[in-house]
Amino acid sequence: KLRTWLDPKYSRVVDSSNPDVVTRRRTCGTTDYVFAVNDHREFGSYVGGYGMVMDDGLPSATNIHLSRNSGYVYDLVDGRELPTESEADALLVPLQLGPCQGRVLMITDRPVRDISIQAPSTATHAEAIRIAIEVTDGNSPLDAVIPVQVEIVDPEGRTAEFSGSYAAKNGQLTIPFDFASNDRIGVWEIRAQELASRRSTSAYVRLQATGN
Repeated sequence: KLRTWLDPKYSRVVDSSNPDVVTRRRTCGTTDYVFAVNDHREFGSYVGGYGMVMDDGLPSATNIHLSRNSGYVYDLVDGRELPTESEADALLVPLQLGPCQGRVLMITDRPVRDISIQAPSTATHAEAIRIAIEVTDGNSPLDAVIPVQVEIVDPEGRTAEFSGSYAAKNGQLTIPFDFASNDRIGVWEIRAQELASRRSTSAYVRLQATGN
């Protein structure tokens, strides 16, 4: 009844065809982020027998309705682009969710097509370098905050400090990295993977002893 009363007064930017799938929306520039959580439940054997709490989760299917003319939809949990359907100036995204499962969808104006790393080819002990990472549509950085996983690996295969999870704001990420005076000489590898479509790339820096 409340929904029927609100329909003429409230325009929903994001909606779920299944009321048991709860949605929330955040934005960054022209990019939307939709959180979808499956809250479909039934009475279970723990406290459900009292008829007060539904404690067992159930799977759900839904269509997420996005009020935008176009866009590219990425599942940031599974790291893949999702198929969409068009309907009256809106996008429909079919979702299958397991019990109590959630999804984070990123909807961009332009597709994710490439990830690149810019770093110096050589460095010396105790030198600070700048690692620049870009997530682009093949030409320019995306207007989005994109999760990126970075690994900095020394010549012996050990993961170095400053490896980890980052966010590329406006498709760009800069990581300052300081080589220690006792770091292993040789070729270091920098790996980066964007987590929207799981594209990845690598760059290499040869660490030389000071004076070489």
